[in-house]
Amino acid sequence: MDQYKAFDRNVEVNGETVATIINAFPEYLTEHAIKILKMHGIENAIPGEWYSQVNWLNAFADISRKFGDNTLFEIGKAIPANAKFPNNIETLEDALNSIDKAYQMNHRNGEIGFYKLVNFNECEKNALMHCKILTLANLIVA
Repeated sequence: MDQYKAFDRNVEVNGETVATIINAFPEYLTEHAIKILKMHGIENAIPGEWYSQVNWLNAFADISRKFGDNTLFEIGKAIPANAKFPNNIETLEDALNSIDKAYQMNHRNGEIGFYKLVNFNECEKNALMHCKILTLANLIVA
């Protein structure tokens, strides 16, 4: 069973990232996403505002139980369109290096984890990332 636990109860997630949940749901299910977030103390995810990662992860646990892994995958795919990302990404290596910067831009306070590109070989089409993140993030990024 997947675990949705923050490294640190003080960590917050920005409104842009929280809104990904709502934006990833098909329009006819949006109200369900809003209701789940509200059940966990998150109402009206506003860009620029910050929300408890614990509450956000609790909402993800409910979404996982009620809608399954495919829905989590769709939320993960929607993150680049909703969350903050660095500018000037021109290559795959740039993109992989930007994952940690984006993660840091969208989380704050306490131990949030990290992504680090350890090895990149374009010719061999091989990349190795070192990650210290949540189980949820592993599901989304993988």
